[in-house]
Amino acid sequence: MAYGLRTQNLRTILSIVVVVAGFAIGPFAAAQIANGDSPVISINGQSCQCVIFYSCEVTDTVIIPSGSSSGCEDNFVCCRIQNESPVSNAPIEISSEITDTSIDSTTQKQDTNQQQCTCVSKNQCSDSGSNEYLNSCSQNQVCCNWNQVISGNTDVGNMHHYNQCGIGISSPESNFNGKSRDETYFGQFPWMVIISKTNSDKTSVLSIGDNEFICGGSLIHPRIVLTAAHCVRGINPNLLQVKVGVWDTAVRDKEENIGVSEIVVHQNHNNGSMSDDVALLKLYSEYDKREHVNTICIPADSRTKYDPNSCIVTGWGKNKFGDKYGQSVLKKVELSLVPNDVCQQRLRKTRLGEHFRLHESFICAGGEKGRDVCHGDGGGPLVCAAKEDSYNGKKYIQVGIVSWGIGCGDENVPGVYSSVLANSQWINKKVELLSRSNI
Repeated sequence: MAYGLRTQNLRTILSIVVVVAGFAIGPFAAAQIANGDSPVISINGQSCQCVIFYSCEVTDTVIIPSGSSSGCEDNFVCCRIQNESPVSNAPIEISSEITDTSIDSTTQKQDTNQQQCTCVSKNQCSDSGSNEYLNSCSQNQVCCNWNQVISGNTDVGNMHHYNQCGIGISSPESNFNGKSRDETYFGQFPWMVIISKTNSDKTSVLSIGDNEFICGGSLIHPRIVLTAAHCVRGINPNLLQVKVGVWDTAVRDKEENIGVSEIVVHQNHNNGSMSDDVALLKLYSEYDKREHVNTICIPADSRTKYDPNSCIVTGWGKNKFGDKYGQSVLKKVELSLVPNDVCQQRLRKTRLGEHFRLHESFICAGGEKGRDVCHGDGGGPLVCAAKEDSYNGKKYIQVGIVSWGIGCGDENVPGVYSSVLANSQWINKKVELLSRSNI
């Protein structure tokens, strides 16, 4: 990591050469949408410019009458010119309280009550996971959100920290924090997995044994991996394999390889705009319960709190755009979240152009020069430290999935991640269904 991460495979999307999760946009597209150099067209009294279709809201698209001498190239639309408000130079502030604007909170609570929680003893549910809206459990039990259930010994006094989601092995060295910011140690992020595919290209520069590296992912359930839709869409699940417990890809005695029985891609995923870039993989079996393998917490609902300035993304990706090889040992990048409106304005200053619209299913992070995700880590988790947790140490919550970006590590250019909270209702429903199926 060059602190860099994102996806190995190159995808061609509507004649625009895009490195998914490590992004390069072809010169033709850049010329059309950068710096407003596309000519202004007047249609029925409305001024518009030709831009790539996903950079313009449907409501801003000007219909060009049949037979008109004015028009745009294929895959471009004429986007209405608007008076944009100037970008504020005020300091960025992000509330630590998550607010979900895309899902009605009452509906989500009802859905959680009906499907997403299970009755367990009070000491088997983390503090933020209990559901006070449901009273159908017996005395001394709570209805606990499935991703907040604490497995293992029910005696809290004897419970190992790694039986809770979002917690890794404690640092083996008291001076570890003094080492390089990008270094990790064994078991620090035990939810990280590698998704690989039967390797038909033996020359692949990111290969794992006889398999080709596809993407990163995260364990959110003993049999379910969360990753990006662009990583696995259209792939036969029988060709995929998930490596859990891996830290150094050159050392294989600690890892476990599990096949994939089912792939579920978000039904609204769009290959052009990359919106709703979320997918789940169901494994053939649960992983072996070991200290260096664990699940990551995901937001139960909008009440979940985390620190937006204490976030980390992990992976085995390249150090910077243009590097030939990925990393052998898991690396990390420390980032802060960027508000979506600020992110959109910053991305408009790139080759995406002034009409770019950031879809509501994304969140952004980073923008510090030299510290970003890059080629090789699409699908990996963006996690933030939980707030007000009773555990004496770092507990993490996954807030994003590595999706796409412009270049790697450019100053004031945030990386774009699929939002876990925006997709939490879909994730919860699908996990419930997958965990109950017999496949």
